[in-house]
Amino acid sequence: LAQGSGGSDGGWVGGSFVDGGNNLDSDPLFIQEIDPATAPTTSGNLRLGPISPALNKGDNQYVTGISTDLDGNLRIIGDRVDMGAYEFFQCPSGPTLYVDQDVSTPGDGSSWPNAFTSLQEALFKSNACGGISQVWVAKGVYTPGTTVNDTFQLLDGVALYGGFDPASGAVQFTDRDWTAYPTVLSGDIGGDDTTDEGVVVILNGIKGDNSYHVVTGSGVDKTAVLDGFTITAGTAIGTSGSDDCDDRCGGGMYNDNGSPTLAHVTFSGNVAKNGGGMANVFGSSPAVTDVSFSGNAAGEAGGGMLNLANSNPVLTGVSFSGNAAENSGGMLNHNSSPVLTGVSFSGNAAENSGGGMYLSL
Repeated sequence: LAQGSGGSDGGWVGGSFVDGGNNLDSDPLFIQEIDPATAPTTSGNLRLGPISPALNKGDNQYVTGISTDLDGNLRIIGDRVDMGAYEFFQCPSGPTLYVDQDVSTPGDGSSWPNAFTSLQEALFKSNACGGISQVWVAKGVYTPGTTVNDTFQLLDGVALYGGFDPASGAVQFTDRDWTAYPTVLSGDIGGDDTTDEGVVVILNGIKGDNSYHVVTGSGVDKTAVLDGFTITAGTAIGTSGSDDCDDRCGGGMYNDNGSPTLAHVTFSGNVAKNGGGMANVFGSSPAVTDVSFSGNAAGEAGGGMLNLANSNPVLTGVSFSGNAAENSGGMLNHNSSPVLTGVSFSGNAAENSGGGMYLSL
């Protein structure tokens, strides 16, 4: 920001200075400008106003590795960072946000034509603003960020729905088809795993630089909903102590004292030390309906699912197939009592005990 400099609005004035195209001559339109005569001062408000010419005019390369601004908000909202120390955002007026990675110009998430391209941005707005009850996500592959600790954290009172395809006219809730229009949440943040239609093929090698947990439902209740997604490429094989589950349990989904609601979800191609597909620990009892666990793996136990320490999920119409672990290829229950209705186990494998399911106290 260089008001009056003769920057990109008109080129530098005189001398040998060269404007590289990233300097603004215009008034940045701060919320509350500072009178230079009062400097140094802590007064004023240097956040950008809604019509500031500095919005989306920064250079993303200079905030590489920086995830938040000085307010703790996302450092990049939209496809380009704002100039200055603060990222501008306005809270949406409606209860539904829209996400479509293929939208030509990212908008404010208020409609399909003005959709966000990032699911994380929609979750951030939902958490920061309140009043958001649903997030509709178009088909495609969405990653939670750029580091192994990044995850899609579910929120109380917010339902995430996948399976839309605006390009094909599937824009209404009744048009949703999570099979025909797969919406994939992937931990393959480096984009270097072997995949089949967005799902990681773990037998061909999954990379150690993937997200520990693709989705996290810790601390939420049943009003946090995940419906119509495929979850893949989570890799909870961190380096914490042997008794620490934080980065070693739940490659696909990790719930610590959290009980979200899941429906029409596929967990495939996730790995972990324990609970390759999903880990429910310390009083986590999610409601899981019409969900499949296939092709997940654990180095120790619970290739498909781990239930630990009084975690009692309610499973209805759930299938476990082709999962593998040293113990309990399909599901491990330790000091937990899940409720199973219409659940099938087929083709799961364990080197030691419990090919399908193992229970212990």
